[in-house]
Amino acid sequence: MRSIYAIMLAILLLATGCSDSYCPSLDKVVTVEESDFYEISLSGLKPREIDLDLMGIIGARYCDSLLVVTTLGTDRLLHLYDRHCLERKGDFFTKGRGPKELLFPLFGSSLSLDNESGSYMMRFVDRYSDRLVEVNLSESIMNKDLVLKEREFKSGEELFTALPLDGSRCFMKRMVQNGTCLERYVRNVEGTESMSQPMLKLNSCQISNNDGYNINLFSGIVGYNSSRHLIVEAMCLLNLVQVYPVEGEGGYTLCYGKTMPDIRVLEKQSPQLCTYHTGLSLNDSYFSVMYTDERASGTTKEIHGYAWDGSPLFRIPLPSNITKYDIDSKTGSLLTVDEEDHIREYSIEYLKS
Repeated sequence: MRSIYAIMLAILLLATGCSDSYCPSLDKVVTVEESDFYEISLSGLKPREIDLDLMGIIGARYCDSLLVVTTLGTDRLLHLYDRHCLERKGDFFTKGRGPKELLFPLFGSSLSLDNESGSYMMRFVDRYSDRLVEVNLSESIMNKDLVLKEREFKSGEELFTALPLDGSRCFMKRMVQNGTCLERYVRNVEGTESMSQPMLKLNSCQISNNDGYNINLFSGIVGYNSSRHLIVEAMCLLNLVQVYPVEGEGGYTLCYGKTMPDIRVLEKQSPQLCTYHTGLSLNDSYFSVMYTDERASGTTKEIHGYAWDGSPLFRIPLPSNITKYDIDSKTGSLLTVDEEDHIREYSIEYLKS
């Protein structure tokens, strides 16, 4: 389903027209419009209703045979289910400051989930206690108790993002230069830091001054594909998605629409800025983002799917009340969560890799 875009992609890869200082983009820019996607309609599809009797859902993701759900304001913050029969496999992490407790909820965008040699692993950074936490979900289910390993992970910076790449490294974004720039970097547990060439390029973009809000122009939802060693950064307040390696060179910027953003112009509109991206899902075959279009007539949401070379694949219009989603390309499953904590699962053949 990607071959028809092979020639198009070569044309769409353009050198950015923005100055380094005014447009956060890489050397290659892929411009994409609505007509470039294959549209998938949910109308007429009968979803599977998933009733977990949970409130305050802030994340729901597939991890092979598991459904991993995180919540806000419940007795437990992490909930594991068999995704097929919905058998409850365990509820973990109470609120608090003690062992196996968390002071803050687990937001899905800050978690990494991987199947490593048959064991399901979840990692996150607990910023309150400066710990890199590694949870063996498989052993936790077997033992009916958390099996985890914690390592000291002090950043000492004004962090916007902390996403584990593996058991010893994290991708991070911190505020620097008097709050006018968000700096991307990789930090390991020994405290060593590194920046790839694409990170340095994106880090060169600055706002003129920090009014307490416009630094959010550089904020984004971040994911990492461990098999491709690629970061995907869906920028929340810009119509851009950044795709780049953790090490080395390369990468590209996806621009949805014909116009690249100019930070100088957008700073003047702060804080009345539109939200563009509110979700992200990564598979080995492709990745996708939840795109939001805010207009006076109302807000529309849709999923945009891309091949890893930047080719546009599909778009899925969504009900405006959808807040979270995930896609499993192995089974062609689309998972959605709405504002009322209703979870639905759609089976879509086109989404299979």
